[in-house]
Amino acid sequence: MKFRIYQKLLLLCIDTFALFASFSLAYLVRLGTFTHSKFLFEPYIKMAGIMIIFWILLLIIAGRYSLKEKSLWKEFSILFISSLSASALFPLLFYFKQDLFFSRGIIILLFLFSTVLLFCTSFLFKKYTKYQASKNIGISRMLVIGAGKNAEKIITNLLQTNSIHKPVAILTPYGSKKKEISGVKIFGKLDSLERIFIQENIQELFLCEAVEHSENLASFCQNKGVILRTSLETIGINHSQIDTETIGETTFLTLQQSPLFGWGQFLKRLFDILIASVILFITSPVLLFIFVFKNKNIKKIEFAQGTQSTFLGYQYINNSNNFNQKNNTSQKFFNFLLLLISVLKKDISLVGPKLFTKKEYSKFFTDTISLSASRFILRPGIFPPHDTTCKTTDIISFITSETQYIRNWTFITDIKIIFS
Repeated sequence: MKFRIYQKLLLLCIDTFALFASFSLAYLVRLGTFTHSKFLFEPYIKMAGIMIIFWILLLIIAGRYSLKEKSLWKEFSILFISSLSASALFPLLFYFKQDLFFSRGIIILLFLFSTVLLFCTSFLFKKYTKYQASKNIGISRMLVIGAGKNAEKIITNLLQTNSIHKPVAILTPYGSKKKEISGVKIFGKLDSLERIFIQENIQELFLCEAVEHSENLASFCQNKGVILRTSLETIGINHSQIDTETIGETTFLTLQQSPLFGWGQFLKRLFDILIASVILFITSPVLLFIFVFKNKNIKKIEFAQGTQSTFLGYQYINNSNNFNQKNNTSQKFFNFLLLLISVLKKDISLVGPKLFTKKEYSKFFTDTISLSASRFILRPGIFPPHDTTCKTTDIISFITSETQYIRNWTFITDIKIIFS
């Protein structure tokens, strides 16, 4: 643990130099010299020193120097927000302190240079710690409890990525025929815990398999002063949308079934309104033509959102005897525009579970009503998320793909589905 603290202190020092370099580069690139007569470098760099202290405090608060491992994307988000905040505040500090002219171009350059340089230090630091871990320097020796598929996946991943959390021993709750997993030896059952803990100099435990009396394991770790970790799969959760939440004075483990709960659904609805409004505005002459000259071809149709929930929509029915490909394309386009009206009415979404008529729903979901309930957390959509190779009769595939979409929703996913 001390070694990791020293590593983070080293990173803090490197970040400080990187920030000074960012300020200097921004000045040099913008003005072309360090001896500009109207905007002197000396007061600028003095103010930069004050700002860097505040900048480092921002990074500390954001978790830049936390001892926990973070992905590069998490690192980038921390750096981006801190660079944006500090770059925007710097001219205010400089102006009110010095009451001198300030260049807006320097702020933009400062933001760009600081984000890039700090991200480079993150990338190189991660490579450095991985290299050290591969040489068994600065690692945290881990005892894994469990030898099933979940344990095997975690052990293999930690070893392949040269994580600082290194599995060195395995104990199983109920025994195993295996002798090792990815080169890590299985020492027996949990009754050997005390002996293996001392023998292998264990610094943390990783619970990868459900065990009886797990509170005893937690008590053991507490008495020994070591960390106990567990995977979500171990407690029956296989989902990324999980967080801790403090309600009152009690901390809860919060499992959110979908990012669509809360702001996600609001933003998705806003996205639907904007896209539908723009398309309908552009195609308004076509829509006017349909309602004025093709009104008799527009039929009301009942769509199903569940066993009891239905809504009325509209479909364009082409009664022409000469139903060629051109007419078929026109019918699909007209139907799409009519469905966009339903999007604005909040009956459906652009992307969502497949849109069924009431008759189709009764036909296909007769024996799977309970299974299909989760798909109606979200409004049905014009563009369904499942693979186009899924057959309508294979309703289980529909339900599986749609519930997966709901659980893992992102804007990028919606855009991919619309343009696929």
